[in-house]
Amino acid sequence: MEISLFSNLSKYIINNGLLFLTIIFVITSFFFYKAFLSDDKLKIDFSIEQMFPTKDIDKDYYEEFKIKYGREDNTIFLSYSNDNIFSDNNLSIIELLTNQLKEIESIDYAFSLGSLWEDGDGKIGYHLSESERLDKILSNKLYSNLLSTDKLSSLIVIKINENIYTHDKRKQVFRDIESVKNSFKFNIVYDGINLADNDSLKLFYNNISYRNDDLLYIISNDNVLSEYSVGPYSILNSLHYKLVNDNFEMISINDCYEKINSFDNDLPDINLTIENINNECPDLKAYVSDDLKYTAIRIKSDNGQFDDMLKIKNILINEPLIAFNDWKWHEAGLPVLRTRYVELVEYERLLFIPLAFLIAALTLIFVFRQLKPLLIALLSISISLIWVSGIMSIMNISINVISYLVFNLLMVIGVSDAIHLLIKYHEEIHNLNNKKKALNNVIKEIGSALFLTSFTTATGFLSLSIANIRILQEFGIIMGIGIGILFIITIIVMPIILLYIKEPSIKHIDRLILKKKTSSTHGMSRLVQTMPKTIIFISIITFVLSLHGMTKIDSNVTVLGDLKSGNKLYIDINFVEDNFGG
Repeated sequence: MEISLFSNLSKYIINNGLLFLTIIFVITSFFFYKAFLSDDKLKIDFSIEQMFPTKDIDKDYYEEFKIKYGREDNTIFLSYSNDNIFSDNNLSIIELLTNQLKEIESIDYAFSLGSLWEDGDGKIGYHLSESERLDKILSNKLYSNLLSTDKLSSLIVIKINENIYTHDKRKQVFRDIESVKNSFKFNIVYDGINLADNDSLKLFYNNISYRNDDLLYIISNDNVLSEYSVGPYSILNSLHYKLVNDNFEMISINDCYEKINSFDNDLPDINLTIENINNECPDLKAYVSDDLKYTAIRIKSDNGQFDDMLKIKNILINEPLIAFNDWKWHEAGLPVLRTRYVELVEYERLLFIPLAFLIAALTLIFVFRQLKPLLIALLSISISLIWVSGIMSIMNISINVISYLVFNLLMVIGVSDAIHLLIKYHEEIHNLNNKKKALNNVIKEIGSALFLTSFTTATGFLSLSIANIRILQEFGIIMGIGIGILFIITIIVMPIILLYIKEPSIKHIDRLILKKKTSSTHGMSRLVQTMPKTIIFISIITFVLSLHGMTKIDSNVTVLGDLKSGNKLYIDINFVEDNFGG
């Protein structure tokens, strides 16, 4: 009955090829629009929260606990190490940085040694020596948790707002934190001798005019007009006082800030912008690049230039905001684990889907060594993936930490189906030398075989629909549907296209169909026939060893177990755990 069904179906498909192709084109266009262009297009959501069970007593209790007492899983720990965490300069920087972190909208509070410094007037202020500051922290049970076991590192504790619970929102928080850290990072890109290899920097350097006797230095930052670049708390202001104390005269864009804010009243300072620089200090405009990435410092020097260069370079290198680049940072906490882990999964998705497509193409080229079978097979797989994407969009199934595997798996299964069909087509062409009859036989014989393999595979995946985790259920359902779609598209689209293109050459048919004694398949066949007992014995031994190996499987899986030892997330979390506790 099954053969009869596919026999009738094959005739109908071959005789109505254009009708089928038109219908498939219309459906594919609809699914493409639905998945990639419509308002409810396919979404990407790699939140780990989706992996929680939907019905679980412990989870329900945890949700009740959060409603009563608030969330405990939204704390970030930023660990930093520098030359001396208790020095005046470093405590001042960490105070400013902590205060900037508090300004981020999604952060409720940030706490660090800088919070205890408070412009030098706090609990560990100027009135204490560095060793006394350490003793004061160690004597307090709460504050001592800010220090590492070796006393060389400290923590900034950051509490994220309870409304921040999705991956995208957490990602934005980390972007904001990184932006704050970068605002304190200043690099010397021209030290008076060596200019960094950068076209925009070279252009900026060439536009600065200064006397040959003067010394020029260039510093880079994300925004050289920020409050840490110019103004009372800035690197330029700090350098100005240090250089003046060494009897140098320094000219920089900070002079423009001083000029604009020179009047004496209670109004807040005016921030420096390109516009007010052009209006108030046009002669200093060349000291700032148009993209606000570089700022120049000119030091007036009449004699002893080499000695001056050494002195100034030493002042620059030891400037705290320049030395800030050498600080070592590590991050930990559940928001870090969730966000960084998902970012790794996102990266793998962008890497492995194109890679799977490439491997599929290379496999088809290796087997057939013809362009037409490759293009037909990839077209069939692509249509199937578009249909699956459209159905995911309609069913509101997002691309998540599990469902992104759907596309890779369907490509592999699709290549397998395509190879079966194309090999059978070459066989039938070889035997019958009649394309239409050959394609009828292909659909009739391969159709029933592919239907059974597709049905059993789809059933296996559909069994996941009874799992207690929503994204596992969705993964099982969409894989089952996808395998069915692959079967339908393969059995309809490929034979119709093969009908309208030229038959494969005799050379390719003979290479695929006429088995050579030197081929690997012939060698395996001969091995099975000549050594059956040996093969059975080896199979039994392998089976027994596999059973023993199954008893060694560790079911206690952790997220860190998925990471390589050299991975930054792995290093960061282990560093914080080793130095600050779990």
